[in-house]
Amino acid sequence: MTHSGRFLLIALAAWLPTATANETVTITLDPNAQPLTTFVPADTFGAGIDGHEAGVTRRLLRGANLARMKEVGFGPFSYRLRTELAVEAWHWNPAGRFSGADGKSGYWLSDTTPGRPIAVSYGYRLPRRGTSGDQANNDGYSRLDDGDPASFWKSNPYLDQHFTHEDNARHPQWVVVDLKEPLPIDAVRIHWGQPHARAWRMEYCTNLHADYIENRICNAWAAFPQGVIADGQGGTETRRLAAAPITARFARLLLLQHAGDAAPATSDIRDSIGYAIRELGVGVMDENGVFQDRITHAKDAHRQTAMFVSSTDPWHTAKDRDPDTEQPGLDAFYASGLAGTGAPLIPVPLLYDTPENAAAIIAYLKRQGHPVLQIEMGEEPDGQYATPEDYGALYLQVATALHRIDPALQLGGPGFQTAIDGYRSWPINDEKRPWMTRFMEYLRARGRENDFNFFTFEWYPFDDCCGEASLQLAMHPRILKSVLDGLRADGVPRALPWMITEYGYSAFGCRAEVDIEGALLNAETVGLALQEGAARVYLYGLEPAELMDELNCNSWGNNALFLADAQMNIRSATATYHGARLINQDWVGPPGAPHQLLPIAVTGGTVFGLPRVSAFALRLPDGTLSILVINKDPTNAYDLAVEFLAPDGPTPAPGPVALTQFSRTQYQWHPAGELGRPVVNQGPVSLTAPALPVTIPAYSLSVVRLGT
Repeated sequence: MTHSGRFLLIALAAWLPTATANETVTITLDPNAQPLTTFVPADTFGAGIDGHEAGVTRRLLRGANLARMKEVGFGPFSYRLRTELAVEAWHWNPAGRFSGADGKSGYWLSDTTPGRPIAVSYGYRLPRRGTSGDQANNDGYSRLDDGDPASFWKSNPYLDQHFTHEDNARHPQWVVVDLKEPLPIDAVRIHWGQPHARAWRMEYCTNLHADYIENRICNAWAAFPQGVIADGQGGTETRRLAAAPITARFARLLLLQHAGDAAPATSDIRDSIGYAIRELGVGVMDENGVFQDRITHAKDAHRQTAMFVSSTDPWHTAKDRDPDTEQPGLDAFYASGLAGTGAPLIPVPLLYDTPENAAAIIAYLKRQGHPVLQIEMGEEPDGQYATPEDYGALYLQVATALHRIDPALQLGGPGFQTAIDGYRSWPINDEKRPWMTRFMEYLRARGRENDFNFFTFEWYPFDDCCGEASLQLAMHPRILKSVLDGLRADGVPRALPWMITEYGYSAFGCRAEVDIEGALLNAETVGLALQEGAARVYLYGLEPAELMDELNCNSWGNNALFLADAQMNIRSATATYHGARLINQDWVGPPGAPHQLLPIAVTGGTVFGLPRVSAFALRLPDGTLSILVINKDPTNAYDLAVEFLAPDGPTPAPGPVALTQFSRTQYQWHPAGELGRPVVNQGPVSLTAPALPVTIPAYSLSVVRLGT
């Protein structure tokens, strides 16, 4: 969910000439070559379902919708966990108990006893929240600057040495303040809760040009000259940080050692460890010693000064249920039949919940007889600003709890959000190595790398989906390869299976997602992922959805195979629906049999070093060759030729040729705001050609089947 090379795309726009119509594109391959990979489509091509607003789940997962969703032909399924993005705890079973003596507050544990099937489940807001915004509904707020001295932020107790068995200095907790513009700073005021920090440090970002906090552009921090504190007193502390103000946009409070003062009237150790702050102020001290705060305090994330924190205590109350974070019930998910008879990818909460509640999910599924094998540990910790060491500490605690129930479970993650420019964490103590380098080192140092069985990330390459789609499509293969190469260099073991657990055009709603460009990109993602050795890919957007204009550029769309009305009834399919069916039913053969992806070379159709045509060749179980060809040129058709390598040189592939195609002839989108719709909406067409070459239309998907 970061900026995706859009400035490069804008620069290329002025330089990309138009290719000559009907230029020949040639695919060269050896039908007997060793495959790049062997895979079973029914185990490889998947889709996912997600959380929604109140009442939506029941309307989505009903007969007519389910029938349309199943007809696309996906195999494995992934259950996405919206509560992790919303900074909320997950009552995956609405039945359960709180840890508090009043039975209405504390740390939640859902019931593992089978009873009435779980149809829906809920997210609960965390009243000790520290981060202002979130990546779900973005309607929460930070308690650090809400102006209410009765509320407070508290860090996650499971990151304390009581649970990590490591010195707290190895897991410093922190608060980052974004003042939105560089301002003079020479003082801080901290109204501590309990427990407070004895040792802490106030820092500032030394890069005056740092912006876009989501991209972590600030990679250099320095302590204020008087900002290193070893004798924190608690209560309300006002400290001068420098003799003269220092101009900075970002300030960070680093918490290194707590004072050991327990929260009052509690017997739960979790309530007594971590760090608590009631209100935070950053600003200047005038000549009279009067503190002038530069932070805006409000119970509204859109008005208060933006805060970002290292972690949040999952303590909450029965009153904190969020009506706008509803997850499909686990029983309803399994009963839907979407996942077939296989074991879907199931998440467990990690960042904003407890290891006990995560383990209870597995215990329940086992008791219900639901198949479960692969577990994704949390979701998007990078987007929640978690350091790899903190994620690692929570990961191992949850892993231990899960393996007590079933040692055979395969665990993985971290479910990265899309980051084109690399996966990093804000540096602490000059630690600037990449996220995965540090996470893998954390596991190895504790002899626990065998608890990490697969790697996952999401793929939404174009944040700026209002940009020129044809240029974005042209860049797409290079962008994905660059990210994968970077992840491998960062330490993702090459032998470790990896999955794309969500993929789509953009993380934001826009026209390209529902027009033919979305079908082209999603199909290409499947081919590129196989080419790079993916074990599994999960398309996002199987559930019917409404159109959105999230970037306010009058470009309405969504990652969706089906458009829905206000009652979540399917009103039409999108281009991605037709593209997915072409992949699952035309490109591949028997979905339960092994297929082989062959190495190929593509010549022609390249402009300014950017191929307009992508191709991926399969050897089907019966020996037939099936070639997926993607023409990303919006205006020009190409003549496609296929050559087989032979001892005497390349020879033309023999005919006849079975051809299936999907292009703008079959699908045309009519933009009309939130009422946008396809005005031509037909499925792929099939025909037989006596021989090659055949014409590949502009902006099209083609499957070419031929014998050897």
